[in-house]
Formats: sequence, C-alpha cells, structure tokens
Amino acid sequence: MIRVLIADDDVYSRNNIRNYLHGERDINIIAECEDGINASEKLAILEPNILILDTELPKISGFEILESARRMRMPYVIFISSYDKYALRAFEFNAIDYLVKPLEKRRFLDAILKVRRYIERDMRAEYHAISPNKSVSNPTGSIHPMAERVPVKIGRRINLLSTSAIRYIVADRDSTNFHMVTGETIHSSERISQLETKLPADRFQRIHRSIIANLEFIREIRPKKGSYEVVINNGENFMSGHIYKRELDTLFTFWNKRLNAA
Repeated sequence: MIRVLIADDDVYSRNNIRNYLHGERDINIIAECEDGINASEKLAILEPNILILDTELPKISGFEILESARRMRMPYVIFISSYDKYALRAFEFNAIDYLVKPLEKRRFLDAILKVRRYIERDMRAEYHAISPNKSVSNPTGSIHPMAERVPVKIGRRINLLSTSAIRYIVADRDSTNFHMVTGETIHSSERISQLETKLPADRFQRIHRSIIANLEFIREIRPKKGSYEVVINNGENFMSGHIYKRELDTLFTFWNKRLNAA
C-alpha cells in the first residue's frame, strides 16, 4: 500500500482529499494533521510514501517542516496552498506538484498518478540491487514485472543493467562509467556511441559527446550562453556540448507541447 500523510489545517480541504482518495485501493491515509508540529512528528514516526502538505500551517509552516526533516528519508511531497505565490519555493524542495485550493479532483488525482509513477520507478531501480532473478512486489501489492534492462559488456561478461537504475553515463576514453542510483559506479569496456544505440531514446538523452543522462533524473536545465547547464537530482551538474544543444532544444519543444496539451 502507498502510505499517505495529510498535513492541512483546512477541514474542508482535508475532507476533499479524503473523498478524492476514497476509491484509490492502493492508497492508505495513515494520519491527518492540523498543525505543523504534529505533522513533523508524524512524518518522522510514520514514514509515509506521500506527504500532502499545506504551505501555511499553525505553529510551523510546511517549508519549515521540510527544512527540519532534510536528514530523513523524505517522502514525495505534493504541496497544497490557498496562494500560488509559494510555487517557486515549493519546487526548490523538489515537490512533485503544487496545487492551489480549492482542489480540483482531476488535477489532484493527476498529481497522485505522477507520484505513483515515481514510486514504481523506485521499485524498478531496486530490482537490480536486490536480485536479477527475483520479482519485486510493488506498492499496490501485485508482482512487478522484470524491469527493462540493457546488455552491457563488463569485463568478459555481459551484464543486464536496469535502465531505471542508471542515473547517467560518462565516457572514459574508449570505455564508459555507469553512475547508478545506488551510488556505485560500474565500468564498461564499451564506447559511449555503442551504448547510445542500445538505450531507449525516450528515456536517455546525450547531452555532451561524453555524457548520456537518464531524463528521469534531470532536475533542472538552465540556459548558459549558447549552451545548457544540466542539473542531476543528486546535485551534480554538467554543461551540454554545443552540438547537443539543438537536441535539447527539440526536447524542450516536446515537453512544452505535452504540458500545453495536459
């Protein structure tokens, strides 16, 4: 089950959230909090998968809760607020979404669906770390299918790496280093150009002649004088090559079309 903690002092808003989640069989509301101190305590004790968090709470704010919890294993956060002025700050805390009250059901459930996809991605990333020969139960209680994997030459063997566990790949002369979500680095004797043809094009982007990034783990892309600075979700950043700026421009156009169509 996906464990949800609601922190909101607005009774009407909490009732709406509860009603919207009523038909979601994989969702378990583990607690509801009306002030920031209670929410902070429940967050530490209950360890939810999702935190639905009001920006303005009695005693301490939603942002202060997250500031004090930085050393904890954080849940995915959906901010809710009566104002849109806090949106930028919310996304600085890596919020999955920011919803303005009164909450609209379809928009709210879209945010929940987005978090589900991230949780499923996390389960796929753990798949390879646990065992390549075992299935992993997903948060909904069903057996998760084998994660999508790519064959990679490592030493004299061919290993199947989970694509969801690859954060980015860096060329090292005629070989490559896979930087994984687990923190480990896996060395391969294959060239980056060989690997580029194996990886799913809708999930991996070559941002430099020596770097391929998993789009799932790109946190931010900043324009920088004819190029782009690409920020990965672990805080590392890379400058795109001028040759690949056009490809990133195309990617931006695609993303904007999807956002406008939503």
